[in-house]
Amino acid sequence: MKFTIVISKDARSLASWKIYEALQRQMQSSGRGAGSEGQNIKFHISDKEIIYVDVSKQEKGADFFIFASTHRSEQHNKTLTVHPIGNWNKADLGGKERMLCGSSAHLLKVFFQELARQVNEAGIPYQCSLEATHHGPYVQKPALFIEIGSGEEEWNDPQAAEVIAKTIIAGIEKFSGNKSKGEGEKWKTAIAFGGGHYCQAFNKHVLGGDYAISHICSKYALPYLDEEMLKQAISVTREQVTCALLDWKGLAGEKQRLIALLEKAGLEYVRA
Repeated sequence: MKFTIVISKDARSLASWKIYEALQRQMQSSGRGAGSEGQNIKFHISDKEIIYVDVSKQEKGADFFIFASTHRSEQHNKTLTVHPIGNWNKADLGGKERMLCGSSAHLLKVFFQELARQVNEAGIPYQCSLEATHHGPYVQKPALFIEIGSGEEEWNDPQAAEVIAKTIIAGIEKFSGNKSKGEGEKWKTAIAFGGGHYCQAFNKHVLGGDYAISHICSKYALPYLDEEMLKQAISVTREQVTCALLDWKGLAGEKQRLIALLEKAGLEYVRA
């Protein structure tokens, strides 16, 4: 399996370059050599803001894309996040309108679990969270974003960058190992619906449960969900989707319409 790590040199993606520097240090210190880990990792470095980076030419040589990025939030909480990418509606922040990117539920689960482990081991005061599917760029191959947030202090934090870099390296190793050993066979692959952007109802299931989530449609995006988008979320998932996870209290007025869509698609749903 081949992985491409996408890095932005754009000033709006400051954390991306800090993560790249941390990756270089770790690869050099481990004897792997800067810029590669054997033959399965390559870097794609762009001058563009990371949500607008075009990786279409790199897709032929990669099985998975990891975007190392800056996370912004008005609350300025110390947060490290992982999330799938794509747009349930308009493409206001890169990507394509009503187009979801490729996603691997197993890769997302491995990275989120590893991120939480690395934060705990480093003892840094950051919370870890999944985020709902949002923004660009558009990628056909399975991809995820891993981010440092939420303000300039955190984007410049070398400890946070080191944690993200360690997560990327260990996450790739563990994911590759899981696939070869079949350890992910017990996981139930799901699409998640409802709740807030930071997926509080789903975090616990991915961290400690048997569920692996590929795409997440939060409460604010549910009005744009229709039969076409549901089919797309299922089809772009690398693994076979077997169920839907529902934040039962976070579906607003869309609950009955969503259930009807899931039943028509023959998808079992579970209350998160």
